[in-house]
Amino acid sequence: WAQPSWVKRLWEPNDKHTDSNHHHDNGSCDSFDGQHWNTIVLEEKKHKTSQNRPLKIFLGTWNMNGRLPNELLDEWLNDDSHPDIYAIGLQEFDLRYEAFIAIETDRSEEWRVLLKETLNRMHHPHHYIEVASKQLVGIFLIVFVKRELCKNISHIVTERVGVGVMGMGNKGAVAVRFRYQNITICIVNSHLAAEFNNVQRRNQDFFDICQNMLFPSRNGTYTIFHHDNLFWIGDLNYRIQLDMCQVKARALAGDYKYLLKHDQLMTEIYSCTAFQHFKEGTINFPPTFKYDVGTDTFDTSQKQRIPAWCDRILWKGNKASLIYYNSYPMKSSDHKPVCACFSIKTTEDSEEGKAESAEGDVSFSLSTDVLHFPNIRYLVPALQSVTITNTGKVAGSFEFVENRRTRRYSQLWLQISPLHAEINVGESINITIKVLVDATSVSSLADINITSCQLKDVLALCFQNSKECLLTVTAEFGPTCFGRKLEELIRLQTPIRPLPNSCPVVSAALHVPKELWRLIDFIYRFGLDHEGLFVTPGDYHEMISIREALDTGLSFDHYSGSVDSMAETLLDFLESLREPVLTQKLTEYLNSTPSETLSKDAINVLPPHNYNCFVYVMSFLREVLVHSDKNELSRQTLAVVFSRVLLPLPRVTGSSRSHSNFAGSHSISSTPHHSSGIGSVGKGFGGLGGAAAAALGNLTLKTSSKLSLHSGNSPSVPTPSVAHHS
Repeated sequence: WAQPSWVKRLWEPNDKHTDSNHHHDNGSCDSFDGQHWNTIVLEEKKHKTSQNRPLKIFLGTWNMNGRLPNELLDEWLNDDSHPDIYAIGLQEFDLRYEAFIAIETDRSEEWRVLLKETLNRMHHPHHYIEVASKQLVGIFLIVFVKRELCKNISHIVTERVGVGVMGMGNKGAVAVRFRYQNITICIVNSHLAAEFNNVQRRNQDFFDICQNMLFPSRNGTYTIFHHDNLFWIGDLNYRIQLDMCQVKARALAGDYKYLLKHDQLMTEIYSCTAFQHFKEGTINFPPTFKYDVGTDTFDTSQKQRIPAWCDRILWKGNKASLIYYNSYPMKSSDHKPVCACFSIKTTEDSEEGKAESAEGDVSFSLSTDVLHFPNIRYLVPALQSVTITNTGKVAGSFEFVENRRTRRYSQLWLQISPLHAEINVGESINITIKVLVDATSVSSLADINITSCQLKDVLALCFQNSKECLLTVTAEFGPTCFGRKLEELIRLQTPIRPLPNSCPVVSAALHVPKELWRLIDFIYRFGLDHEGLFVTPGDYHEMISIREALDTGLSFDHYSGSVDSMAETLLDFLESLREPVLTQKLTEYLNSTPSETLSKDAINVLPPHNYNCFVYVMSFLREVLVHSDKNELSRQTLAVVFSRVLLPLPRVTGSSRSHSNFAGSHSISSTPHHSSGIGSVGKGFGGLGGAAAAALGNLTLKTSSKLSLHSGNSPSVPTPSVAHHS
């Protein structure tokens, strides 16, 4: 009898292929033994069909408020069960000026050393190895795996997406995906928009991250939802919708159940407006924000921030079981750290089981195959849902299919969540279809002369039994001044959607877009002394009303909102231009010329329309700097902020601040290396180094008073109060 090779392999002592649940201590056999043969067959079948040892993963998140810890991390990170994987996410771990320039800084190395030393000291003799890390300004994610389990990790890819105000990457997410044996895992660490009332902006950040966080591979592109287990950690910044006195009193009394009824994140999940189908463990710990640093006392500063569970750990997938979810009273930051530990099944279905499932009665039904969205406005999301029900006799899955030509699941103005899911028998899942026209998608939509734009897309949905169905989505979009060419806006003498009571018609062509003039004029009159100008986020609803006034011609006389909203709208307007104010030709000149030799000659390569707008904006910024003692702005800060909206930076589709998404990836296994964006230190401006950007700001802010507007063919210009500098 000739022994099959796999039988001989199993009989060999100290077999390499034997795992911890599968040991053979008998030596090699010289003859066939019937009983032993039965044992071998059973063991082999068990190896194919049984559940392997569950994977234990520890997830931690902490907003450091720009500080390094001044205490041991043991209380937060220690786990006597010695988890197989540690994934640690930090936010605001580096708020230094150079972090906004370089995207990746030496602060990550300090944390890398600290975390590795802590884990290996606590878990001796177990040894943890770093397998992946990613940084985006103040957001950092690092993953450690036990040394003996590293062989089970493969297909590691990391990505980052910035969604912060002005695209500075101060808000956004970093993520890692990898395969452990037969399961796929994705971990997202995010820092979403701050401020109590910014719920809609936080929701938008969530959708932007979902849309733009894409992992390239040999087999196509994976989203965060194309994984067996998805973990989302970080400072999500959702607050408690109650006043300070109520929250403090209930929190100190331990009445968390009452407070959670008013938790913004819980509300958004229940209403399916964000984090649909994500799960969270029971919260039995105090709010994690905001504390006086060095104490366990809620904020006593002048701002009196309302306590909230800003720091959260959510998950999605049916293979993970929560073991514990907790927070710890560490005092190095104004946030408290949070951690959770999960057990993940690593079961591999047998071939017989897969065949049985494939031959089963798989059937799905769709609540509708047509959706229509009326009255869509720029940067105002609209959501509808489609319900998919498993009407078959076995569990099954569905996924949306990429368009072969565009390599996208939908057109740029459309977002889908989730793109893939499994549904048990008799259960349903809601698919959120979101329409959002942003800076990337608007440039390809409406002609400037029409009053409305009809949008249409057909989505392909594939079910497990290879059956496909089509979902048609239509929308009516009202034209906007955002996403246009400078030349179009300058020639247009009326608002793009004029109302009967709108601003008077301009009688002649302008030197700069009237929308640009209106925004700058308002800030000049009411905001030059405003602290935090151009670095503090605006209010979501206020910015909607400002954009509507620009598109329809309504006056700002009755506007009662903040200057911050007007300032961010100005930045959005400049960034959304179909062609940036500073052309590619100028950027190439700046890249090829030493920064100390930059001069007024660099600006002369600009076309007249671009030249006029650039001089106009720089003249205004010089006036802003005159008031720096009150607004606390520096030339360097303005150089960073406005370089990001004036320069031709690469755009990542699907985000309203799309060119701020510094997408990059890193592979340390069999997955090939991909470079889809900016990844190196000092290249935070999409090819224009930080030094050159700062030099550009220094140059223009110093010399713009000596520049004059090109007259072109028109004699008039709507002059704001800063015209004497132009």
